[in-house]
This record gives sequence, structure tokens and C-alpha cells, in this order.
Amino acid sequence: MSPTLVEVSRRAGVSTATVSRVINKSALVTEATRAKVMKAIRELNYHPSRAARMLARQSTETIGVVFPDIQGGFFAEVLHGIDLEVTDTRYHLITAFAHGTQDESSLVEGFLYERSVDGLILMNLALPEEFLKTISTRDMRVVLIDRPAPGFPSVCIDNGTGVVSALAHLTETRGYSRIGFVQGPIGTYDAEERWSACKAFARDKGLILNDSWILNGDFSEGAAFAAIDQLILSGGELPEAFFCLNDHMAFGVMEACRKHGVSIPGDLAVVGFDDGYTARLLRLTTVHVPLHEMGRLAASEAMKGKDEDAAHHVLQTELVIRDSCGSN
Repeated sequence: MSPTLVEVSRRAGVSTATVSRVINKSALVTEATRAKVMKAIRELNYHPSRAARMLARQSTETIGVVFPDIQGGFFAEVLHGIDLEVTDTRYHLITAFAHGTQDESSLVEGFLYERSVDGLILMNLALPEEFLKTISTRDMRVVLIDRPAPGFPSVCIDNGTGVVSALAHLTETRGYSRIGFVQGPIGTYDAEERWSACKAFARDKGLILNDSWILNGDFSEGAAFAAIDQLILSGGELPEAFFCLNDHMAFGVMEACRKHGVSIPGDLAVVGFDDGYTARLLRLTTVHVPLHEMGRLAASEAMKGKDEDAAHHVLQTELVIRDSCGSN
């Protein structure tokens, strides 16, 4: 039979309330008393009931995380950062992956209305503004990754600076003037931010945007592969370089080029955005995003109280030059 809190208190010669304070790491307990209680816990091999602690605290000791899908290393690396941040705390994680806009809303509503978590992290979800306004009134701290919104703590990246560093390298360092682009999904915050920065750079530098080299993508490898495959099969002229607005689309471009014998970077330079693990393996030149730091900051914000200030974090990016557009 498992030992009880009462038995620990008797062994340590203190009240059950004092034992609870020690277990919950209260600052109200002296070091001598804490040592005495911990000694009794070890001797009895006592394990506190998580359910009882949650009931006493009116807390689930859990953070919820909702991502749009499970594909790709991008989300995995952010999730790893979240996990690193909560490792040394009492919190646990519940992770859910949505399949489409309606599923995103349903998952978020489930977490909010069932009160199954203490805080909620939402990453890159296409939630309508009205829906966000509605959930902002709920008594739960909700943190947004990759999308700032009034009333919510958020963690975003400086997309504009990242785009400028990549395009400046292609045009000024490498000397390319014929550049193609693979866009992200319309309506996605990061995709829109990055494409706006591309157009602004082209306008400021007098760079001509050729419509036949502006390809639609959905941040997936398959969409980019299909777009480049079709461009090559149609006999269309290739640009000198393609700037893809995330790494997975850059992988699709690289795969299509391998299929058709297009040399990278000899015939075509390729640049991505994000710098996940696979980008490093494939030696892709890309804009580095501090993915672990995004996760850690989001987790830190999610573990704060609902009424604490809604901080807005903007993380800086850095161009990482590898083999896919030349080494200099």
C-alpha cells in the first residue's frame, strides 16, 4: 500500500500543510524543515498525487499546443523548444495537429471550453479575426506563434530583414538579376510578410519581377516540385536563382532540378527560409530562424497568468550561406 501524506507528516514531525508546501516548493518553508520533510519522503518512498495537486491548485499543470500539421521539421523543432522550456517545471504538454481551418477552430474551442489545459500555444493557424476576438475574452492565457494579434502574447520573426539579407546576397554578392520566387499560401501571416518584403526589395532596387518566375506554393515540398517540374517541361526559361519562401519548397525545387538534370548551383541557385535540420543536411543556403527560441519563449509566455501583460516578441534572423547558391 502506498504511503500517504499523513504518514510523511508524522515521520517528519510536521503538519500535512507543511508537507504540501514542501512538495509545492513554497518559499514559506525553512531549509531545515524542507530537508526534514524530504528525508521522510525518501524513506517512505512517497510519490505525491498529481491529481490531488491539480485539485488543490485548481490547475491542470498542462500546456496545450496546436499546430496546423505534423509534416516537416519546422514544427518539430519549435515543439522541441517548447518541451525544453517546460522540462524543469511542473507542466506537461498536450499536442494536437489540425487538419484544415474548421478543425483548427474546433481544437482550440475544445481546449478552451473543457479547461483541459492552463495555457494554450497556437502556431500559424488560419483562425478568423472574429474567432480570435472571441477567445481573447476566455479565462486562459493563449499565446500565438508567427502571428501577432491585439490582446495576445505572441512570438514572431523579423521576416522583412530575413528577406532583404537573402535577396541582397543573390543580387549584390552573387550578381544575379533574374530571380524567381516560390510563394507561400495566401493568407498565411509569414507568407504574406515575406512576399511583401520581396516586392518592396524589388521596387527599391529596380529588380524586375517576371510573372513566369513567380510560382504559387503552399509551403509544401510537393507543390514546389510540381511548379518547377511544369516550368521545365513547358520549355520555359529558368531564372538564375529561385528564392523560396520556406525550406520545404526549396527542397521541392532542388528535387525537380535533380530530376531534369539542372545543376545546383551551376545552372540554378536556390535559397530557402527557416533553416531546419534538413536544410543543414542538404547544404541549402537559407535564412536561419531561431526555432528552438521561438518555442521556449512561447512556452514561457503560456505558463504566465492570464492577467499578465501580453508581450510581443520579434526574433531576428540570419542568412546562412551554404552550397545551393555558391559558397561565397
